[in-house]
Amino acid sequence: MTYRRSIAQRGIHAAAVAALAVGCANRGQRAGPPPCAPFERPRTLDAEAIAALAGDYSLTLVATSGERSGQIARGTATLFENPDRLRNLIGASGNAMLGVVVPFYGAADIDVTEVGALPLGTTNSNDPLQPGVLVIQNSRDDTTAQSLVMRLGSETNRRNAVPFDGGYTVLRVRLVGPNSILGSWASGTVTEVAAGFFCAVRRSNNL
Repeated sequence: MTYRRSIAQRGIHAAAVAALAVGCANRGQRAGPPPCAPFERPRTLDAEAIAALAGDYSLTLVATSGERSGQIARGTATLFENPDRLRNLIGASGNAMLGVVVPFYGAADIDVTEVGALPLGTTNSNDPLQPGVLVIQNSRDDTTAQSLVMRLGSETNRRNAVPFDGGYTVLRVRLVGPNSILGSWASGTVTEVAAGFFCAVRRSNNL
């Protein structure tokens, strides 16, 4: 279930939010995830933390631009390891894209339209051939080009099919920690229609 509310905690420093997220997850508190704030430090993508991304998360999207600017969508997401046969990303040429892998897929129970993002199919499909969430890792040798994104929408995540309409709703990861994923998000087609920041906090078994 998702809902909207005005941003009340925008002034919280992102580093404090990240620390609070980890602390709450470790203690298994039942009060829900902490407030979400932008992550403003340099991008931190630790290989060991990325390798352990699979699991259940509380997911928060906050809109800072677009028609729903100032709104929040909350939900959950679950990530699974992709089997070896599905770890390549097929490009427009029909061949696997060099230096790009898709280590995880998953599903999210969240209404992205609450923050003005485009609904590109469903987000709650856990079919590995057409998942609601696809984690794409750029692992090229050029460290300035390395990135990690979570693409939402089963229509854009269909395996062996390249979408031609250009629509996208993506979470751009800036920090991967043991219990949290933080970053920005954007959605659009030819031009961006909405954007903001997101927080995903690992859910305790006690929640």
